[in-house]
Amino acid sequence: MEQKCALERQILENALSLSSIAPDEMAFRIMKTPGYTAVTAGEVIYIIKCVPVACRVRQTNHCYNELPVIHSNVSYFLSPRSRILLKVGTPKDCNELLPTMFRMHDSWYKLMPRPVEALPPPTIEPLTRPKWKYISPSALATSGIYSTDDLNRLRDHIMFPVEKPSTLNTLAQGAMGHAIPANTISLYNMLDEKSLEKIAESTGERLWKGFITFGSASAGVLAIILIVRLLKLVVDSIIRGYALHSIYGWSLHLLGAIWSSITHLLLHLGARIDTEAGKEADVEAPKHEMQPLVPEKELVNSAKCSGENEKENTIMIRDYGELNKYLQASGRP
Repeated sequence: MEQKCALERQILENALSLSSIAPDEMAFRIMKTPGYTAVTAGEVIYIIKCVPVACRVRQTNHCYNELPVIHSNVSYFLSPRSRILLKVGTPKDCNELLPTMFRMHDSWYKLMPRPVEALPPPTIEPLTRPKWKYISPSALATSGIYSTDDLNRLRDHIMFPVEKPSTLNTLAQGAMGHAIPANTISLYNMLDEKSLEKIAESTGERLWKGFITFGSASAGVLAIILIVRLLKLVVDSIIRGYALHSIYGWSLHLLGAIWSSITHLLLHLGARIDTEAGKEADVEAPKHEMQPLVPEKELVNSAKCSGENEKENTIMIRDYGELNKYLQASGRP
């Protein structure tokens, strides 16, 4: 009895050691029946029983580690051993040498990817030595049963669980910012055509949003500059209009205040007209008045000798022109 309890305790300890790696497998080992799963929360484990439902096998074009099924017109995947419905399956290579097998209705079926009935696998029993027969893959290739591509895919499928930890470690290092050795991982294999198109569309949308933001900011700056220029134009027009009004008054010339070049031309022409008018006024202005050159007594004597009217007893010479006429009339040199 003690030996049986010790063995049972060892089984429980081994099952609990799987709690952090495979909780559903731990629940299956403890409950010893499918339909149970476990959730780890801190230092405790919650075992949860799932409600049994009816489902049927679903036909697919790819192979998965789980069984594709349909429940309530929704696609699911039935996990092995625990028989829990999953929304996402684990894809694998369809290989006839290592097919995925499930037991349904007391019969074994292999998925290729369609279910095909197969021979039951040998059962491992305690205190017995399992029989194992090695078959070289190269012999299968030379005999024509399988092609070279099938054997290469078989080799990759066998080595995948061995290479998986190192690949995950490399991806984790890259995600954490560490250096990744060259030619080890290519992200191109992880992206299909739709993903690349989606990335291109997303990049184009981001660039277009950036252009729209830059255009809006530029439009705001241009609006501010335009308002400042309009204010400057109004002030300059008022000043130029005042300058034109001082020369031309209220006339059509005031319209030239809108353009600075026309304003300068009108001011230049107005200054030229004022200059010419000033010169003409200087020419028409009288010269300095001259004082009488002939004494008053001489003028009286000459008037008496000539016998002219007494009203012409005085002669006033006002400029050089009158003096010249007077000299010529009097016969004096």
